[in-house]
Amino acid sequence: MSRVAVLLIAIAFAAVSVSALDVDERSFQSWMLQHKREYTIGSDEYLYRLSVFRTTLQRIADRQAVQLRSGSVSLSPSVENESAVRWGLNSLSDRTEQEFRSLLSFKPPQPASDEIPSFALSEIPTEAESGMDDPIAFDWRDRGAISPVKDQGMCVWIVTRNSE
Repeated sequence: MSRVAVLLIAIAFAAVSVSALDVDERSFQSWMLQHKREYTIGSDEYLYRLSVFRTTLQRIADRQAVQLRSGSVSLSPSVENESAVRWGLNSLSDRTEQEFRSLLSFKPPQPASDEIPSFALSEIPTEAESGMDDPIAFDWRDRGAISPVKDQGMCVWIVTRNSE
């Protein structure tokens, strides 16, 4: 093969590689906007997260390819049947598997036993003892004791997954 042919092949390969990288990076930047991530473009953190994101994209593509080859693509996800799982990007697509696992193993600090109020069930007055009827409806939000429901993001997912 002539040097010119080798050079042309190398240039073509480089052009394809650069355009593929640009698509991944544009996807990453779009994903960053969607999930409110802020990394300074070109910074070490940005480049690292982009690399993790690319790995995630490849993992998704590989798993989707396996599903397509096996003909087992399904819209009903199931933990027991991985082939029924729909693979795609989510808010953790810039995290490594180790970082993801550390999120799942988060254990909130437990209060000391002397900080937990205790009472005996017998201390709670019954309806007859209090002289009050049970309300038809009662909402602690109306009393300012708790706030309205908020998006708990990852916390809800972790609690749900750990309780299943």
